[in-house]
Amino acid sequence: MIKFVKSEQPLNCRINLLNVLFNLLLLFLFTACKNIDSTTKSIQGKNSIYQTTRNTYVNDTFFLLRTEFSKSNNYEHFYRTHQDELYKELVPKINYKDFSLSNNPFPNEMWEIENQKVDIKNMPTLWTELIYYDEYYVNYPSDFCGLDQMIVTDSCLIVKTCEGPLPIKIREVKRPQNNQFRLELGFDGLGERSMLVTIIDSIRGIAIWEDSENMPKLMVDVSKVRNLPIVKADCNGSKCHSEIQSQRIDVEKLKKEAR
Repeated sequence: MIKFVKSEQPLNCRINLLNVLFNLLLLFLFTACKNIDSTTKSIQGKNSIYQTTRNTYVNDTFFLLRTEFSKSNNYEHFYRTHQDELYKELVPKINYKDFSLSNNPFPNEMWEIENQKVDIKNMPTLWTELIYYDEYYVNYPSDFCGLDQMIVTDSCLIVKTCEGPLPIKIREVKRPQNNQFRLELGFDGLGERSMLVTIIDSIRGIAIWEDSENMPKLMVDVSKVRNLPIVKADCNGSKCHSEIQSQRIDVEKLKKEAR
């Protein structure tokens, strides 16, 4: 049982002690507030200490995110650049000769391949991933395996995957609105789905890609890609532990404003 013992100290001594404690508390709060930086976060883990800084310049380079690990020489940097060579490397390519619905690494006997071509109605054909991080950036990750890229042909939509290019048959391309393309997709016997592409910025080629099975994706027409900066990942020349993620956007609002 806890027993409370009446203090025998004089009243003025107790008041002085309270004043000292109060002043120490104020000093602690002042020091803590002084050390707070809204753009910097330091975290100490079991085996490492690292500091992440957001939106900062270092030697004229603008870093969206900059993480330094104090117990090693490792780092994770995501910085803005307009380097010409990087734009060239972001153009979707297929290293497969004469790639088509009937000639590709993913043949399937169930597919009823037709050589019939469709009118893609002047839709841009090469697309690569954007992210939104206070502004729009062309994404250049440390690992292209996770980079969203699309190629539109007059017979199929080619989706770049870690295993290689995956062709999806295009049945028809429609124009619900002047700034929209709807790709009717699917193979016989495997069901059908559609992909809605809404151009929200025709000058910079920014579009929202949507289907019923996945989250909306921000993409850019590669022919206009140089109108936007690149966010380049640099993690000691190897794969980053985690890539930079796009901030939340209001898809419906962007589509409405683009009409």
